[in-house]
Amino acid sequence: MTAEEEKKILESAPVGTWALLAAYGVMFTLGWLVMWYLFISNGPVK
Repeated sequence: MTAEEEKKILESAPVGTWALLAAYGVMFTLGWLVMWYLFISNGPVK
């Protein structure tokens, strides 16, 4: 690997990290929605 290639890699955005962050964000949001509709929307304990 040349110094120019290494510099280009180090200056580029961490695309994989952003993709993982977005995936976890979507999963977290969907998880909250599922919990809301299954449990919280039923009201207090009967």
